[in-house]
Amino acid sequence: MAQLPDQYLSTAWWDVSTRESNLGYIRRTIKPAIGSTQVRKVRGPLLDTLYARLMRSGNLACTGKPFTEHRHIPDLRPDPADPRVEWQQAADCVRAAIRSGQLASGDTLPSVSDLARLQGLKPGAVRHAYLALAEEGLVHIHHGRTTTIAGDPAADKPGTRLQLTRPHPGHDCKLSGCRPHVCKPMAKSTIHSILSGAFEAAMRWEWTDRNPVRSAKPPTIRRQTIMATSPEAAAKVIAAARANTGAEPG
Repeated sequence: MAQLPDQYLSTAWWDVSTRESNLGYIRRTIKPAIGSTQVRKVRGPLLDTLYARLMRSGNLACTGKPFTEHRHIPDLRPDPADPRVEWQQAADCVRAAIRSGQLASGDTLPSVSDLARLQGLKPGAVRHAYLALAEEGLVHIHHGRTTTIAGDPAADKPGTRLQLTRPHPGHDCKLSGCRPHVCKPMAKSTIHSILSGAFEAAMRWEWTDRNPVRSAKPPTIRRQTIMATSPEAAAKVIAAARANTGAEPG
């Protein structure tokens, strides 16, 4: 029986930037929670529980107790005895971390400026290393957002993303930029929309005969009340504009 692969969950999202953003939600939140569940076994109460957890924290590993969000960033500081330039050494360290499993598919790397600051590297060297890795297809660079390790996160074991990340031997939190977890509620309407479109596609493809999102309690959308501009305030704006342009009152 079919499960929930990435390409299936993201079918309803065609805009490139939106699709990339929602693939991140799928990788970090949806697949760890229900990605290994058979399509026909997903029910409304399961989604209600997921929505409730997201209202507490967008990190599903959060249980309400303090913990540190560890990042498995390798030590990229150059070796003075290595004749290669700094960016080549940095790129090779990332390659080694990918091969060893220290960096897994979908893991994010710090921004160029953050990594340079954390490890005392030259920003140009970090940027050059990222570009070289991207050309090899080892990372994906999302301009203005993050750089992620390439590959299929679906290959990860079900539920592994829900576990607290534990540091490997020799891990240095300062170099990796680890920090205490801060609960940030996620807008459950985003996940609700992604799942709704995904299950509608599954029905069209006859993978299932029902959409469980319809039986889940839909998220409440808070609309911000926008106060109308008063006639007096509008008149002042018009008068100021005329004064600046030298126009005569009509």
